[in-house]
Amino acid sequence: HAVHVARRLRLFLGLFLLRLGLNFGRRDGRGLGLGISLWLWLGLVGGMALRRGDLKAVEPLVAELQPMALESGEAQRIVPMACVVLPWLLVTGRSEELRSLAEQVLTTLDGQWPATFTAVPVVTALAAAGEAELLQRTIDSMRRTPIEVQTAKLGIALTAGEGLLALLQQRADDA
Repeated sequence: HAVHVARRLRLFLGLFLLRLGLNFGRRDGRGLGLGISLWLWLGLVGGMALRRGDLKAVEPLVAELQPMALESGEAQRIVPMACVVLPWLLVTGRSEELRSLAEQVLTTLDGQWPATFTAVPVVTALAAAGEAELLQRTIDSMRRTPIEVQTAKLGIALTAGEGLLALLQQRADDA
């Protein structure tokens, strides 16, 4: 009975993730044997631990996820990683690392933000860190994403980023 339940859970999770439109290809062979890539696992577990405030649990996950995502050079790997790692760097007071990672993300993506992932945690982390210049560059990079690729998810991140930037620049009426 337990094996049957486990199979059904794997099927349900796989269908759920497919419904989200996430790309879980394992071209590099990294996976958990459950149809879930290590990329996804690290991001989900790291994000949940961060939301719970378990910062120590996030650290080893980030240590593995960040270099994997950056080395891939793939936007669909980099943006979800940045959505976990940048807020974690912010709350752990690692401002130099936050700036460095944001620079790497901007250099790699350079106007090629993926349509299937939110980037709101990226812009909120930059705003909360007081990084107005990096936030402006991030917004500019998002705007350079080809219009035919832009979706509501990117639009929401742009709107949030622009509002947060206006607040950072003491332009509350524009927020």
